[in-house]
Amino acid sequence: MCGRFSDLYTWSELHALYSIHNQPAPNLPPRYNFAPKQFGAVVRLTASGERELVKMRWGLVPGWAKDDKLAFKTINARCETVATSPAFRGAYKQRFALKTVSSFFEWPKGLSPRLFTTAPPADAAAPRSPTGGEPFAFAALWESWRPKEGDEELLTFTIITGEPNAHVAPYHDRMPVMLQPKDWAAWLSPATTPEERKKLLAPYPAEKMVSWAVDKRVGNVRNDDEKIVAKVGD
Repeated sequence: MCGRFSDLYTWSELHALYSIHNQPAPNLPPRYNFAPKQFGAVVRLTASGERELVKMRWGLVPGWAKDDKLAFKTINARCETVATSPAFRGAYKQRFALKTVSSFFEWPKGLSPRLFTTAPPADAAAPRSPTGGEPFAFAALWESWRPKEGDEELLTFTIITGEPNAHVAPYHDRMPVMLQPKDWAAWLSPATTPEERKKLLAPYPAEKMVSWAVDKRVGNVRNDDEKIVAKVGD
């Protein structure tokens, strides 16, 4: 399960990275320790097929839900069952999204918490994430929910997880689906076939990842500062 990540991009950087040109770019503070039921930037397509950045809450609430109590249980959707699970199958048919992200955390048994991110690109001139690695995004789904007719709309999202690659496997038995920029258009497109979409849910290349131990302070969601992503001794 992926239960914590960081998103250090500014709003302007996200506009440039995701080729979004039809929205203003207000300041967006860095989030070092993003936790369930918090709001963050998500990329989706408009009705006309353009990309837009929208603030959504982590923990998907399907439209049929009577309340939002299940949100902590729906922060992740397993790629093996996402198409059939009652909580996610509606969104998986048509509401695809990209969760902007810089790194994510896991808690290996008997070890310090660990940060996972991407390695620097081979091309020195290529775009980089705030952590210095190749840009990536989590494969996500989004939903719109209203407690009752006439209430304000709540937009929520979930992150899809799958089998770990060789880099993550020694520390955890699952990992988020990390999409490379070349796959972003296909993931968002409603024209992508189920077979093509399933192929996108493969583990990120292990050789393109790096990780390091971080301070145990990451376990407290109230700690949200640059020290959260700093390397400490294993």
